[in-house]
Amino acid sequence: MKLGRNDKCHCGSGKKYKKCCLGKAVTIEKLEAQENAMANSEFGMGDEDEWEYDDIYDDIYEETEGSDVVEYLPKIDEKYLQQSIEINKEKSYYEENGYHREFPTISDAEEAKIDAWYNEHKKISSANELKEHLDGFLNENSIDVITNMSLNESVLFDLIDKHVRKKKTELIIDYLIEFRTKYPDVYIRSFSYLDIKIIAWLIFKNRSDEVPQFLNYFELYPIHDADKLFELIDLLLATNNSALALSLVTKVYKEICYSKKISGGYEIADNLVAQIVSPFINENYTKDNARSIVSELEMLVLNLNKEYFEEDYWDNRLKTIMKDYTKWEEIPPKNKKDFEDKVFEILLNFSGFLIERTKIDYISASFCTKMLGQYYRVITTGKKPKNMFLFSEAEIEEAIATISQYFLWVDLPAAFTVLNGLYYFAEYLFECGNYDENQKVDVQNLTIKIAKVFIKNSNNQSVQSFCFKTFPSF
Repeated sequence: MKLGRNDKCHCGSGKKYKKCCLGKAVTIEKLEAQENAMANSEFGMGDEDEWEYDDIYDDIYEETEGSDVVEYLPKIDEKYLQQSIEINKEKSYYEENGYHREFPTISDAEEAKIDAWYNEHKKISSANELKEHLDGFLNENSIDVITNMSLNESVLFDLIDKHVRKKKTELIIDYLIEFRTKYPDVYIRSFSYLDIKIIAWLIFKNRSDEVPQFLNYFELYPIHDADKLFELIDLLLATNNSALALSLVTKVYKEICYSKKISGGYEIADNLVAQIVSPFINENYTKDNARSIVSELEMLVLNLNKEYFEEDYWDNRLKTIMKDYTKWEEIPPKNKKDFEDKVFEILLNFSGFLIERTKIDYISASFCTKMLGQYYRVITTGKKPKNMFLFSEAEIEEAIATISQYFLWVDLPAAFTVLNGLYYFAEYLFECGNYDENQKVDVQNLTIKIAKVFIKNSNNQSVQSFCFKTFPSF
């Protein structure tokens, strides 16, 4: 028996089928496309099921004539089918190996020495004393004993935290770099957490040229801690270090995209797409360039959105990026799909503005507009906006809190990318004629005010916070 859109869902949730499992009743090909839809949308608007709207926004799906059953089966042309075959071939070459190594065996006496060291460690509050206490043990014991200390689980993080709070960050970063070389078997067990701190510090100190030597573990074990890998890529993009981000992405994207262990792995491909598109954003653009973009995308051998392999899609998109800044309609479309399309169009044109008016390239501009797309998604969840460009302090704070809250810490690259984006979006809307001078200044002052609070609250709390002490930062 086929369920109608308004029948109760078969899973027992009590919800209507259209609001629950309807989106799961698809072919394998459609499932893969839906899984990657969010990642393949640079503006992060997400798929339509994730939005909560009134009935006026309910015309989402195409239904078969004379029936309330949704038609899902897509038509797949031969070119797209061949692309899928090539992708399946590529998948067989990649194994999902994280970094896993057993602890070496040590004696009971050596275990007792470790326990005694930890008992003393708990009594120490001073950063300097803790470092001396650790160094003493490291100098007196074998690498097998040191590895069994599990320093990667708490001690190193405690040491970092104490030094950062005492404004001795440079001292602890130098110590970590030395530790990384001297005790690799210990360091590598938490490399994703430790290396990102070193990299953030180097960026803050304008030493980005030293960063590549600290990317090697991420390149060797990209699936080991994919969340930290994504966080690092976002940090590099948020600080306009897109060349470093692309270097890393190019080496790991297939393992990430093909992994069955990683949700949303295809998000990493956004950067490769932006890199391919970037050279053609100029006044000499022709339709032939769209053909070149499609050819280069096919060489990635990734299951991207089908429209990415259509020349007309890129022709329209590049023309939107480079078109003149003109006034936009401020009343949101009533239809949800039309609203999403309008946000997409506006942010595309805004990305061209960012390239023209700031120092960032298209890769970083694309990341910025993606985060603004997420912002629009948050502020329109459960309600229809009355104006496309009306921003309030409470709304901005709530949206940023939603976007940047990641378990027990704040995702600073996400928070500051949204704030930077809104700051320049106000300038863009002024250029388009949607804002007058006062409206522009009001929104920019709001972003400055909120950024100051973030900077104050995160000051001397994390190494990443040093990268965002200047606002706007691009």
